[in-house]
Amino acid sequence: MTRLLWQIAGIQELSQQLVDASLQQSCAVSDATVYHFRHDGLDKLAISLKDGQVVMISPDVPQAQRRRRQDLHGETVPPEPVVTDDGKIK
Repeated sequence: MTRLLWQIAGIQELSQQLVDASLQQSCAVSDATVYHFRHDGLDKLAISLKDGQVVMISPDVPQAQRRRRQDLHGETVPPEPVVTDDGKIK
């Protein structure tokens, strides 16, 4: 089963995501509204509560393995060149 991430956000953040998203379905349940939408290629759920808070739920997608190292300041460092036995640089 896919791990899920969830966070508490404000209604403004939900609004911003819905502008760029494809709304699949929404439904009012008691004092809340549940949204199912597709954003950044992922299916997500949001539960908008009466007090203006939103619970946002999305799948935990592991980041692709990085081929470049990063230094302590977040700068990308290219891989070091490799010299082969015949003197060529890779």
